Amino acid sequence: MTKTLLSLFLFALSLNTQASNDKAYLIQGKVSAQSPACHSKKTNVYLSTGKELLFQSLIPTGGSFSFWVPKGNYDIVATTDSFCFSAFSIEAKKDFKSLDLKLTGNFTSYMDSFFETEKVAELKKQLDRMPASLGARGSGGYQVTPQNNMFGNVPPMQNSMPTMFPSPMTQGGNCAMCDIQAQMQALMLRQQQVLMALKMSNPSQLMYSNVSTPCAWQGNGCASQRYPSGGPMVMGKPNIYFSKIPSKGAKVQIKLPKGSRMIATAPAMEKTWNILGTKDGGLMIGDTKYGYIHYDFRNQLAGLQNTEGYCTAKENLVGSVVGILKELKFTEASRQDFTDYFTTKIPNSKEYCVYPQLEKQIATISRLNIQPKPDSFLRINFVIVPSEARELTKSKFSKKPTKEWKTPNFEKTGFSVQEWGMGFMIGQKL
Repeated sequence: MTKTLLSLFLFALSLNTQASNDKAYLIQGKVSAQSPACHSKKTNVYLSTGKELLFQSLIPTGGSFSFWVPKGNYDIVATTDSFCFSAFSIEAKKDFKSLDLKLTGNFTSYMDSFFETEKVAELKKQLDRMPASLGARGSGGYQVTPQNNMFGNVPPMQNSMPTMFPSPMTQGGNCAMCDIQAQMQALMLRQQQVLMALKMSNPSQLMYSNVSTPCAWQGNGCASQRYPSGGPMVMGKPNIYFSKIPSKGAKVQIKLPKGSRMIATAPAMEKTWNILGTKDGGLMIGDTKYGYIHYDFRNQLAGLQNTEGYCTAKENLVGSVVGILKELKFTEASRQDFTDYFTTKIPNSKEYCVYPQLEKQIATISRLNIQPKPDSFLRINFVIVPSEARELTKSKFSKKPTKEWKTPNFEKTGFSVQEWGMGFMIGQKL
C-alpha cells in the first residue's frame, strides 16, 4: 500500500513538473560591441540558472539569438577571447525580445564580488588609519609556488604581491598590522590566480558547474525540468552549413512537426531567414556574417532508427564522428566546429552507443525548407547513448545496435546544404 501511494505521488509530481514547463518564455536579443576591441567572430553566449549552464552558443558580434525557458530566474552572459563581457539577470515570467548584450572590457569589474574587491579596499583603509609606529619589521614580496597556488598548472610568479606591504611570513615578534596584511595578501593572491586561470582556460570553467556536459545534466541525461516540456530527447546544436549559395541568395525555414519543440536558435528565430553567400564560404543574414545556422530542440523517438550504429569508448567518440563527417565531405571548418564544441561536452561513461540518423529519420523530428532547392543536400544527427542511460532507459535505445552502420555515398556539388547534430536522452536519476 505504501509503495502504491509513493508511486502515485511521484507520478503526480512528474505531471506537475511537466505542466509547469508547458509554458515557455522567450529570451531573445543580440550581441553588440561598445568598442572595436570587443568585435569578435565568436562570442560565447551562456544562459544559466545559478551555476547550472543550460545553453551555450557561439554568436558573432552583431548576431542574434533566441532561447526558450520555463518560468524562473536566469543569467545571460557573453564573453570573448579578449575578455570583453556583458551580462543580464532575468526573471522569466514574460517574453524578452530585445536584449542587447553590449560587450565592454569590464569582465574583471564583473568579477569584483568574486575577488572581494570592496573588502580589500576596506582593509587598506584600516592600514592607512594605523600609526606608523605600529608597523612591522622587515619587508618583502609574496612568492607564489605550486604548493600554495590553487591552480597547480600556473607557473610560479616571483614577487607577485606589491612589496609596499611587509610579508607576514618574514616578520619577527608581534605585529599589529600583520593580520590585516595577511588578509589583504590572501585576497589579492586570489584575484591574481583567477585572472591567470582566465588567461589559460575557458572562463566558463570558473562560472558553471556543468560545463563538461552538453546540457543541464540529471543522472544520465539532460535535465527535463530545466527546459520547456517536450519529447524524451534533446537534439543539441544541429548546425546547418551552406556552400556556393546562389548570387540572389536563398530562403531557409526550419519547421518542427508535432512532438518536437524549439528551445534555441542562433540567429534569432525567424519564420524565414534570407541568406546571402560570402566569398569565404560564410553566410550573411541581415548585416551580420555567420558561419552557420544553429538550433536546439526537444523531439520524440518514434521515427528514429535504433538498429544500426556502433559502440565506442569516450576517447574515440568525437574522433569517430568527425571521421564520418569527413567521409560525407563536411568542410574542415565545420568539422572543427564539431570538435571544438563536443570535445569538452561529453559526459563520463564507460561506453557510448552511436545511432546515426539520416534525412529519412530526421525529417520525422525536424524539416528544412530551402528555396531554391539545393543541388546537394545531406543531414546527419547522431543519437549518443551512454551505457548507464542505455541500461536504465525503457525507450527504443535500451539495446546496443545490432547492425553496422555504413556511411552513405554523398556527392557534394553546386549549392550544397549540410547539417550535423548530436542528440542526448532526457536523464533519469541514478
